[in-house]
Amino acid sequence: MKKLLLLSCALFIMGGAEAAKKSKQKKQAATSVATKVEAKTLSRNSGMRLCDAPSPQPAWFLELPKGFRFPENFQPPASYRLVTTIDSAFNAFLNGIPYDKSLSKISLPVLINNTLECKEFNVSRTMTMDSVLQAKYPELLSFKAFASDNSLNSARIDCDGINTRIMITYDSKVYYITSVVFNTITYYACYAKDDSNFIKQPFER
Repeated sequence: MKKLLLLSCALFIMGGAEAAKKSKQKKQAATSVATKVEAKTLSRNSGMRLCDAPSPQPAWFLELPKGFRFPENFQPPASYRLVTTIDSAFNAFLNGIPYDKSLSKISLPVLINNTLECKEFNVSRTMTMDSVLQAKYPELLSFKAFASDNSLNSARIDCDGINTRIMITYDSKVYYITSVVFNTITYYACYAKDDSNFIKQPFER
């Protein structure tokens, strides 16, 4: 009887240990999955959704990358904001814009008075070279854009397959959106032409 009691206790203890082990393994697996999902979510476009652009253009996201630095050959503005978009979708969107009388619309984040504002333009592709050269260099793209309510508010977009440069004229002032790469991610720096780092002092003129 005593042996039977000891055997029952041993089995009970072993069963409890096995259950605890399985519970721990389940928790570890759940934590691992959650960590992977979180890492995947944060790896790209982890910032605040900024501009909900008209389809098929993807949205813009405000980003605050830790330790961000401009490339050495880039003169950094004193005041700027960084944004991202979904690169593959944005490139596909640009490539799908037709020449001349286009009905396509594009939303652009413009840094006005140190605040990002989303401005919408009608956009069309422009011819900058003949068809033979264009076929040879398909990555070279240029676009012109105008606000529907005021054609003086305009934008020019130039892409060379590596960099994208956007110049915007809005309310008689000039603004830029320029692509820069940091830690393998393409960011777009938004800043104004009259940024204090670019304004020459009287003795410099």
